Amino acid sequence: METLVKISSLLRCRFYAATTQSALTKCRKVHTTSHVQNNAHHKTRFEILCELNKTLYIHRNAQFGVQPIFYRGNRKIDMWERHQEKLRRHQEWKTFSRQIDILEAPVDDVYLKEMYKAEVYSPKQGIKMLKNYAKLDMVNMDSIITLRLGLKTIKRKKAKGKRAGKNLTFCKSTTLPHSFNHRNKVCYFTDDKEVAAEALHAGVYAAGASDLITKVLNHSVKGNIYFCTSSYANVITTHEDLTKKLGNFLPNKFFGIADDIDTVSKYINETIYSNFSGENTHCLVKVGKLDQGIDDIFENIVHMVRVVNEQDKGGLVLNADISCMADPLTIDITDVLSEKDDDI
Repeated sequence: METLVKISSLLRCRFYAATTQSALTKCRKVHTTSHVQNNAHHKTRFEILCELNKTLYIHRNAQFGVQPIFYRGNRKIDMWERHQEKLRRHQEWKTFSRQIDILEAPVDDVYLKEMYKAEVYSPKQGIKMLKNYAKLDMVNMDSIITLRLGLKTIKRKKAKGKRAGKNLTFCKSTTLPHSFNHRNKVCYFTDDKEVAAEALHAGVYAAGASDLITKVLNHSVKGNIYFCTSSYANVITTHEDLTKKLGNFLPNKFFGIADDIDTVSKYINETIYSNFSGENTHCLVKVGKLDQGIDDIFENIVHMVRVVNEQDKGGLVLNADISCMADPLTIDITDVLSEKDDDI
């Protein structure tokens, strides 16, 4: 019985080998005859590759990080050429858009926003329209209104003979004229368990050492502002992953290192304003909720515009707009900056 099994397996192997050899021989014949026919009819390289692609599916790696060239029947698919065509069209659109005159107001019901000047409203009119849009969009009236202030880019002053410093940055808190019961999420890095427990008791959102760093990096904890103790500052400021994650919000020698719990807890209930986001060219501030009165929101906006503008002697604020889960509305703050309360 064992002898029969060995003989059958041997015959099976010889059969597979013969089949494979015959298949390879047929492929060589096909390729040889196709090559001869191609030379006879003077076919192009593209046509030859198209014929070979019917059986071999030839692919070639691209040199520019895009998908490789391949052939679908008689059609050549080159993603690099498509990419170049897309870039060319985009460049044409940019050239065309620069030549378009920015019009005052749209004429049709459907239009491109970038082709027309943004309509500027007075602060109270902008708040009223924001409330109406929120009702139409069925936005929760408990939602927060955000004020976005466009700022100048100002360099820090340096001593003579030294290079110009980095952009002027600030992160502070203030009390609004009309509060709206919003608590900020303050994270406190400390390796002292007693200090961490005291901070949590004071209302801090999260406190801890390596465990808190892991949660921040894993997106489990996301705060509005971050502090650390002076004894743990060396670990925080030299942590590469945390630096990439937090960016300007990482505690440093200018802001964020505090051992006093009262200093940290002050940022929980007060309104935080900073220009840490982006390239220090704007400041996002929460100024109220939709269910507040127009006058209350307006006074909060006036307060924040003047407070932020005072961060530099020559004035810092350029423009402003308000939003609440929708497109922002540009508001006129000329009278606010000039402190003419009667003309607002």
